[in-house]
Amino acid sequence: MGRAFPSGTASTRVFPGGTSQARSFPRRLSPSREERVLRNAPLLPTDPRSLSVPLIGWARADIGATLNGSNVSAWLDLVGGTNWAQATADDQPPFASSGLGSRAEIQFDGSSDTMTGLNLYGSLTTKDEWTVILVTRGWSFGSGGNPWATEGLFGAPSGGGSYFNIGTVRQTPEGCFGYHVYEVSADTMRITGSGATSLAAGSNAMIVCVSDGSNGFTRVNGLTGAVVTDMAALEASATTVNIGKGTRDASKVPGYYDGTLSEVLVFNGALGSSEIGLVERYLSIRYGIAA
Repeated sequence: MGRAFPSGTASTRVFPGGTSQARSFPRRLSPSREERVLRNAPLLPTDPRSLSVPLIGWARADIGATLNGSNVSAWLDLVGGTNWAQATADDQPPFASSGLGSRAEIQFDGSSDTMTGLNLYGSLTTKDEWTVILVTRGWSFGSGGNPWATEGLFGAPSGGGSYFNIGTVRQTPEGCFGYHVYEVSADTMRITGSGATSLAAGSNAMIVCVSDGSNGFTRVNGLTGAVVTDMAALEASATTVNIGKGTRDASKVPGYYDGTLSEVLVFNGALGSSEIGLVERYLSIRYGIAA
């Protein structure tokens, strides 16, 4: 039977002829070193950093969640941008080690949990060309069909009549998820979800929201909703993104998201259909989501 050695110790291997040579066993990586390795080489079949559109935000619940007890106070951005953070303990979302695909997830309570992160407007080269991809479950349908005024999963809290939000919408006839770009008071863009009104509340969901400068659409689990052909650009006030809360201020409800997040990806431009397919296949395998 082989002998187990503690990490960082050495054993002596005897070679034919009686010679011997010390053999060192590698030390276990420190947590910070392990995190850097995962950040630089997360061992994925599709690396979203290698696509034609730059990745400007990427967080996975199984990497880089800083815990305050059982809650998440910070969430590492894997491309080196702004980490997601929440300093107020009562507003920190709980961490679950086994969620979708038996992987970690972050859980939002629908009443106060939220985290802030990247400056969306400041990160985009062209303000009407972007892609946001989210993985969630445990959600409920919104109270209305307007995504800016409903439970927000990913939104830039803005003002002056300018809004951006991805959230849930009511079941009939809108679907499930959608996003809304509201430009001043003259132009409102509402893109509903996949049109899959039969999708059960709380279902595992891959949400892909895209604007290519002309067209905008939402996909949920590989199904694409209606395409809007006159997309508005984000306004300069659509800055720091909240996850877990919509764009409405604290005095107006609904606004907070009741559901989970397993992964967040933000691209500086519009992914094409083939690359959307690559990311969806990666996510569907990773989290066990049927597309």
